[in-house]
Amino acid sequence: MRDDFINEERYARSIVRGKFKINSWGKVKIRQSLKQNGITDKLISMAFAEINEADYLNKIEVLLKKNMLCCTKESEPVRSHKTTQHLIQKAMNTIWSWSFQPIKITGH
Repeated sequence: MRDDFINEERYARSIVRGKFKINSWGKVKIRQSLKQNGITDKLISMAFAEINEADYLNKIEVLLKKNMLCCTKESEPVRSHKTTQHLIQKAMNTIWSWSFQPIKITGH
């Protein structure tokens, strides 16, 4: 891929879009994947333009709500721990994820 800059850039942008939208991966995990495939830091930065910050924050909120709803029978500390671990596994930026207020689950 090193010989054809345009294809390498297109590849990086495609990976970023797909891993974010389909797999719900965070920027850290996507960056690691691209680095393993030999993509340069410059191209990775350009490819991250595919992710809007508002969409990124919305994805974190959706993952938070989804995970909190899955663990309704757990106590609040256990549910918070499991949700935090899930976001870390997805490699979402944990500083942003911790800034969200706790989600109160009321019924189903």
